[in-house]
Amino acid sequence: QATLNALGATNEELSRIDIVRIVDSEERESFRRALQHVFLKSEPQRVETVFLGANNRRITVEGALRPRIIDGRAVMARVVFRDVTDRKHFETDLSNARDAALEAARLKAQFLTNVSHEIRTPMNGIIGMIDLLLGSRLSQEQADFAHQCMASAEQLLSIVNNVLYVSSVESGGLAAANADFDLYRLLQRVVEVMKVGALGKDVDIQYSYDESLPTVVYG
Repeated sequence: QATLNALGATNEELSRIDIVRIVDSEERESFRRALQHVFLKSEPQRVETVFLGANNRRITVEGALRPRIIDGRAVMARVVFRDVTDRKHFETDLSNARDAALEAARLKAQFLTNVSHEIRTPMNGIIGMIDLLLGSRLSQEQADFAHQCMASAEQLLSIVNNVLYVSSVESGGLAAANADFDLYRLLQRVVEVMKVGALGKDVDIQYSYDESLPTVVYG
């Protein structure tokens, strides 16, 4: 009765037509091949197809065609179909959501890459001009200010490079790797950047470094 209700047909109507005729036109050929396989090979065949129900409603079903064998040949195929229409809709929605998320991630990575490249060009110019300034005759205070400005500019350039690196990693272009780096220089740059933020606040920032530590470390 559930089948008759879903298909909008009577028992008499359904018994007089070929089952292939109630299958959606796009799925008929594959369903026909599965049915033929059952009768020719006398082997069960799993199928997933689409029936056209009442008001042309598309009903996605799945089941296994099982042959009934008499005298060594299949004379009938039995099947219990399960209505998986809602599940298929959910899978489609999930797939669309995944594709949208992947596209959003791709656009984000592309945006970060483009913006980072645009920022890096003027930053290199700023660092170059500060380097020229440091090569000129400056007072001790002016030189200190210039060094702190250089530290901030290099730190900003490092951040931009890291953004580019992260966007490359997310797009599968790069992987994390260890490298040698100057620990003393790293600490010095951190403190120089912090000094800029402390200007005019009557705060003195200093750091101590154990000279027994190696200058270059790996990590």
